[in-house]
Amino acid sequence: MVPSSLARPGARDRPWGRFRGDSGAIVVEFALVAPVLVALLLVGYEGGVWFFASNRMAAGLSLAGRSDSNQGNARMADNAALASLYASSAGIVNLQVKYVIIYNAGNQTGTNAVPPSNTCIAKAHLITAWDTDKSVHGDKATPGAECNIFTWAQISATVGGNASPGFTGTATCAVSDWDSNWCPLGRKNGLTGATSPPDVLGVWVESDYRSSTGWWFNTKPVTDFAIFRVEPAQGS
Repeated sequence: MVPSSLARPGARDRPWGRFRGDSGAIVVEFALVAPVLVALLLVGYEGGVWFFASNRMAAGLSLAGRSDSNQGNARMADNAALASLYASSAGIVNLQVKYVIIYNAGNQTGTNAVPPSNTCIAKAHLITAWDTDKSVHGDKATPGAECNIFTWAQISATVGGNASPGFTGTATCAVSDWDSNWCPLGRKNGLTGATSPPDVLGVWVESDYRSSTGWWFNTKPVTDFAIFRVEPAQGS
């Protein structure tokens, strides 16, 4: 007689292995789990690319704001900021700058860390041909919230830091200049007197993030801004 411990278990009391005829169950189980795994992989990859691109853009935005503020009230301050932003954003994968707003951030809501006014952002969103438009855009009718809006075509025209056709490079801001709505020459940069305190300058950017996978969206707007105090003039 074969000991019960060595006897081959029957179909009803088999404690291990698969039952006869259920070999295809693993295929069904994989089919149920695979979409979830693929979704997690795509989300992780897309999130990583987006995070890297956003960090690069934030760094470029900071450099642009610092370049502008360091110029004080020099005529070509905004031109320097755009050239800096172009150089720092040229190699960012999957992120295309649409436009940049350089604005007065000091007197809008009583705090320095504010985005552009709603009026200025609304005017920026009216620009449909942002990749080719080189018109004068901005708002100077709202005291304390003046802004200059620059399209990507205007930004790319500042390659090498040279003055583009939209900046006269003279001692005045012409009406046709791209930065005429908040002329750098009129920005306060003194510690005492009528030109004090120094203005607070903001640089705001809106970009289109283009999906690497195209799984759940094609493009998505990405916005960010940086705030800097205009560099005071020596001896002010």
